[in-house]
Amino acid sequence: MTYDPRNQGAQCDRCPLGPGGCMALKARSRRRPLRADIRAGQTVALVTSAPASDDDRIMSGRAGVELHNQLSVAGTQRRNVAVIPLQSCAYPAGARDSSGAAKRFESRLKQLRKAHAAKLRADNKKLSATEANSAAEEAYPHPISCCRPRFEHDIRGFKNLIALGKVAANPLLGGNKSIDSLDGGMHELEIAGIPRKVVPTFSPKLVLKRSSLRPSAHATLAKALRWFRGALHWLEPDNLWQPSPAQL
Repeated sequence: MTYDPRNQGAQCDRCPLGPGGCMALKARSRRRPLRADIRAGQTVALVTSAPASDDDRIMSGRAGVELHNQLSVAGTQRRNVAVIPLQSCAYPAGARDSSGAAKRFESRLKQLRKAHAAKLRADNKKLSATEANSAAEEAYPHPISCCRPRFEHDIRGFKNLIALGKVAANPLLGGNKSIDSLDGGMHELEIAGIPRKVVPTFSPKLVLKRSSLRPSAHATLAKALRWFRGALHWLEPDNLWQPSPAQL
């Protein structure tokens, strides 16, 4: 049976990557949404941004191998954790190069919004730039926003989330910070009305490009798993302001 994320609330009919979207996959690259990899008994979910254009399932290929190795070093296996994407569809890949698909998509989406906002202001001189930009974002929403209801449906049984990469972390945490600054942070916040623990770290795809990040990714995964099961113990240090010689 073909997977349809609309059954879990995804707004595919509004999405630029949807069946009638302005940037839907065409010709040789058909639209093929991938379902989250969720199994019974799992309590931890890895949150990814989007599938790769050649993925048969979420986080496969070289990135999947890297993830498998990282989880093994952290003391667990892939079958013990869910893998849930923020959006179900891959970005359109170029005929010869898929590595920059996300950046090309973001650039094209920005161009479409800018042109739409300009047209709205040209047609209505009283419309402010803020109002025009807001209307443009509504006309050309981001796939992550359109897929958010489906994502929240998929994570409903998970209170422990590990965000793999900047694009996965920032929509959960809010803001627009680099993954270098976010890596290893431990956050407790409410997502979709449920208190959850969130730990961001580097995506396996980025680790493949920057192997120097691998030890940090291993350490963060291990720390997150310990925190989730209550085995991460931190003793608040005693702070002494201007200690006397006897206290040193």
